Amino acid sequence: SRYELLSKAEVQNINQYNKTYAMENAIISKLVALGFKKFGTGVYKSEGLYNARICQELGVDYGLIESAFIDDGDDMKFYKAHYKDMAIAVADTMAAYLTK
Repeated sequence: SRYELLSKAEVQNINQYNKTYAMENAIISKLVALGFKKFGTGVYKSEGLYNARICQELGVDYGLIESAFIDDGDDMKFYKAHYKDMAIAVADTMAAYLTK
């Protein structure tokens, strides 16, 4: 299984086969509560990332959180002001989900 989670002032891309996306949607909700903007539905299938494909082949969950586009000044300003809160929100959400 694999998933990709992209977030900045937008959140997108999760891909994991045969999954409800409960943890990923919870992460998206926490990031949106911090001020990140949700992109579309927040959950998208992706086949294009090499690392994700290799993890899928190995049966390892894979995640990617893109917290900002480095060439976007507004993204970097937002990221610098919120990166610790974002990290805590993601870690807390994953811990809560994985210890159910």
